[in-house]
Amino acid sequence: MDSYLEKRKNPRLKAHQDNVSIEIPHAGEPKKIIAEVLDVNEYGLSFITQGSGEDFIPGTLLKNIVLLNGNRSSSISGEVLYVMGLDEAKSASRIGIKFKVDPSNFFSDRRSKANSISFPDRRNSDRRKFNRLVERERRKFIPKTDKQDQNGKHSTSLFEASLISKDFKSTENRRKFSREPLRLPLILDINEIRQKGYLQDISPSGMLITSQLSLPADGKLELQFSFNNDKCFMNIPARVTTIRTVGEENSGIFNIGLKFEELAEVEQKILALYIQMFKDLPSKQKLQPFTQTTPLEKKPSVTILVKDKKERNNKLTTKRVVITGIGAVAPNGIGREAFWKGLSDGKNCIDRISFFDSSTYPSQVAAEIRDFDPKDFIPLKEVKRMGRSSHLAVAAAQLAVLDGSLVLTNDMKNHTTVIIGTGASGLEYAEKEFYLGRAFGISKMSPYTAIAIYGGALSSEVSRSLRLTGSSLTVSTGCTGAIDAMGYALNTIRSGIVNIAITGGADAPVSPGILGAFCQMGAVATSFNNTPERASRPFNKDRDGFVIGEGSWVFIFEELNHAVRRNAKIYAEVIGYGSTCDAHHMSRPLPSGQYSVEAMRSALLDAMTRPQEVDYINAYGNATPINDSYETMVIKKVFGEHAYRLMISSTKSMIGHAIGACGAGGVAAALMAVSEGIVHPTINYEIPDPDCDLNYVPNKAIKSRTNIALCNTLAFGSKNSVIILKRFEE
Repeated sequence: MDSYLEKRKNPRLKAHQDNVSIEIPHAGEPKKIIAEVLDVNEYGLSFITQGSGEDFIPGTLLKNIVLLNGNRSSSISGEVLYVMGLDEAKSASRIGIKFKVDPSNFFSDRRSKANSISFPDRRNSDRRKFNRLVERERRKFIPKTDKQDQNGKHSTSLFEASLISKDFKSTENRRKFSREPLRLPLILDINEIRQKGYLQDISPSGMLITSQLSLPADGKLELQFSFNNDKCFMNIPARVTTIRTVGEENSGIFNIGLKFEELAEVEQKILALYIQMFKDLPSKQKLQPFTQTTPLEKKPSVTILVKDKKERNNKLTTKRVVITGIGAVAPNGIGREAFWKGLSDGKNCIDRISFFDSSTYPSQVAAEIRDFDPKDFIPLKEVKRMGRSSHLAVAAAQLAVLDGSLVLTNDMKNHTTVIIGTGASGLEYAEKEFYLGRAFGISKMSPYTAIAIYGGALSSEVSRSLRLTGSSLTVSTGCTGAIDAMGYALNTIRSGIVNIAITGGADAPVSPGILGAFCQMGAVATSFNNTPERASRPFNKDRDGFVIGEGSWVFIFEELNHAVRRNAKIYAEVIGYGSTCDAHHMSRPLPSGQYSVEAMRSALLDAMTRPQEVDYINAYGNATPINDSYETMVIKKVFGEHAYRLMISSTKSMIGHAIGACGAGGVAAALMAVSEGIVHPTINYEIPDPDCDLNYVPNKAIKSRTNIALCNTLAFGSKNSVIILKRFEE
């Protein structure tokens, strides 16, 4: 440290002359770090400490700092602004602190001695140097004269839309400027998930990067920089402003524009100097075009740490969400154990329809829950007031609470939310009552029709059953309904609004009207009415449509610390959710798969998980000719060669397609893979399809340790939703 001080030329402040030092509590311990102050002003101060400065993290709020000036002292608080290693051995580091409050009593004394202890000429020179930085950047911009259109105007380029170009547009003639990009090798470290890329451009207002990660549009982030894996420098709030795909439409490579926000004057000045360090790096050598296999040069390189901006009590925090209870009412069993045993045994629940006469229907098969009696869970007088979807949902919710050993106290009831997904809830009740009304007059209709047929009744009945007075929501987005409901529950707990969510999905679409509608659409299986056990055959070449089914799966989503405090059993952690819409067609997916790909990538990003870390996918796999090959294509685009190492299975091969509840059934199956180490099979896998050439775990369950599982769903209206689970670790 002494050798470093000796090398400083004309320091702005000499600590031994000004007799300024600082005492900082060490990580909450009684001992303090005592250091000489190099420089101090109204904004903050800098000092040198021995070692790498690992005790100081940019963005951390430091309290009870004592600033000593001779015999006077001031107690201050400040935020760590930057940490800079002073040599390769990291024997000393320079720390910058930004004051939260101006310690005026200290500066009133210091200013009286300013002429004798500081170097005004040097100080003014430094200030002029700061002010000239932006001007030097302006001179580096070169008007584009090599490409002009027929009107003599300059054509656009990739970097015309960058934040830097926008900063220096002339308001009078709107001339366009561009410059040679930096092309510095970059590693994006998003909560320890590392991806490579390039830093293309940077200015005092923002930067442009190229990466394989598509950051959330308009998302607020916290950035930290590091050169060659050195200590992080500064803590900069930023916002995503632009995301553009590089090359082909589904290349998986993006140009991302970030805008810096909320920077104080001192931070802007330090950032400007730091940007100059970027410009001075020897990085002008020609680099290859960025691809997923482009190697990164070892030197120089930049690491940018990106974190979701979720500030609570001046700290970056992320609440973890775990699943602590499972309730299942399904064709293969009622209760968690019966459902899991049915899946692992490959139990086929497809049979001819018994709920009504389907002999005139093109499709006459379904997966029905034949051993379910709603009176086991609901008082008799309430049963007739509800549709079957509500019966299933209430039963599954009660089973989940029982499985999770959750005691709902009065205080918890006020702060527990219910979010249930569905697709056709209430329609099975409505079609019967509407028929009676039209055929025999409205006097024959049930007086409960109006309150039983709308989707919101589903979550309300669950709330009533459990006496929960928190928010109660039904999410009806078709076949993605359950996944969307669980995604909302995940983010509700993450945001700190509640600690517990009763969430999942329920649907009972095995009714004459709903089946008839799907028959008219040509979406259901029609070739296996005489052999119903073979009707649901996802990923087979001779598949001809899905088999309608019913069921409800409800889970307890719980904030981790809350679950630990009550000593709850944890099945898995919920780590990511993503959802998109093709905005293309009401019944056919966009052929390119662009937005289904984006939904998976968005969920992986939310989970801070690389594609290569996923072990298992519970596929949508509904056995329609279009969807199975489409989903296979999407998986290949997202996972590349790793797609052939994934285990993939379709729960619908055994229990049919429960429409809006199917995603909840998929999550229950994924939980079995994560917590029990069993991946259930895709049964009826007999004739491989060349377009479906992945590992669909054919016909027999396998035991395999699964750390991360992804559940995928698609829906009418071009919807795509994905949720990701992870084996729980402390």
